[in-house]
Parts: sequence; C-alpha cells; structure tokens
Amino acid sequence: MADLICCGLGNHDCSDGHSWGVGVRTEYIFHYIDKGCGYLECDGERHTVGEGQIFVIFPDTPVKYYPNPENTFFYRWVDLRGSLVQPLIEQTFLTRKTPVTPSISEMRELFLSAKLSENEQINGSILELLGRLIKLCPNNQQKVETDRADRIAQYIRNSLHRQSLNTQSVADYIGLSRTQLYRIMKESFGLSPTEFIERERMDRALKLLKSGRISVKATAYSVGFHDSLYFSRIFRKHYGVPPREHEKISLD
Repeated sequence: MADLICCGLGNHDCSDGHSWGVGVRTEYIFHYIDKGCGYLECDGERHTVGEGQIFVIFPDTPVKYYPNPENTFFYRWVDLRGSLVQPLIEQTFLTRKTPVTPSISEMRELFLSAKLSENEQINGSILELLGRLIKLCPNNQQKVETDRADRIAQYIRNSLHRQSLNTQSVADYIGLSRTQLYRIMKESFGLSPTEFIERERMDRALKLLKSGRISVKATAYSVGFHDSLYFSRIFRKHYGVPPREHEKISLD
C-alpha cells in the first residue's frame, strides 16, 4: 500500500550554536530556513544555506549541518518516510549531490501547516508540500529524458519498414551509445530496444492484417521482414496463431 508518513516535525533556533553530525538518518528530512544562514556538508561538498531555502537529508547519507556563527539560522523541519517519498523527490532536481533549493519563501506556509501522520497512509499536508516542491523545483533532466524517449519511439515507428532497423541504427540516428539507448528504453518503456522494435512491428502487422487490404507477405515486407516464414514465427510468438488466422485475434 502506498504511504507518505510525517513521523516528526518542529523547528530549531540555532542561536545556541546547535549543529548536527557527522551522522546518518534513516528517513528523509526537509529543513526550511526561516531566517539566518548556515552550512550543510553532504557527499563531500559544503553547501551554504540561507533564508527561504530548503535542504534535504537523504537516508543513510553522512551529513553535517551547522549555523553561521555571525548569522545563525532558525529552521523548520519535517521528517518523512514511506513508499511515496522517493518517487516524489525524484520528480525534483534534489539529490544527494544537489540537496539545496533556491530561496522559495512561499514554501514557508506549507511547512507551518504540515501535520504529523495519524495512520500509515498518505498524509495530505505532506503531499501538498511535496507537490508544490515538484512544481517549483522540477527535474528538468527527467523532462529531457522523456523527450528523448519520445523521439526514439517516433523514429522507430516511422522506420518499421526498414529491414536495417535495429539497436545500432537507432543509436546512430539519435546520437547515443547502445548502452545509453538501452537504459533510456528500459526506464521509459520497460523494454530493450530490440524488444520495443519487435513489439511495434507486430502491432503494426496486426493492424495491417486486420484491415484485410494486403497479404501476409506484403504485411511482412511492410514491417521490415523480407523472410515471410521468419515473420510468421515472430507473429505466432506474440499472438499465439499464425498471421493467416488473424481474423480470430481480438484487438482487445
């Protein structure tokens, strides 16, 4: 069951010099700097954090944070766990390498209105907080990957008739290595490039056969197979019957 739990929240005035670490935590902890400034050390980097910024502590990651002694910070924090936290954070640019946002003062009210969870389900106030964070700090790299995956898929669908269509020809056209292409296809479609090409060819073949306008041989040729017997074998693997019995196949 999906869950998004706020297991702790509060605030801390660090005028007493309060710091934490080096240590690790088991949950995701979001800190909003209400005023002042300080430092976060994470993954070998030191980040300056100031008013309106948010910094995130990731689970099992050694961190240390401490105030600037000349302008100590006051921060608010929420302590989160649950199966939804990671996929939601991945929709932002926040990572262990980039754990700090720009100054976004409008997030303050959401930290103030955050509520502790009363059960092991989705906490609405935290969902709203993370939803706003996704909008204000989007993962543009994720959009780049999505756009690239769409471009790959469109090229494949436009090239099904080419016998030469394969992983290498797609990688060459898009300007990627075979390894990069494989990763993008698996992450975006759950299929390898070879599997995606074959699936698209069979989907197209089924539609052509269902139309009743062309023969099995012409259908095979139209989706890049110059060997009708091999086409029939692949078609049977996908649909359980040879192409000549396509009338029995339901598109549902």
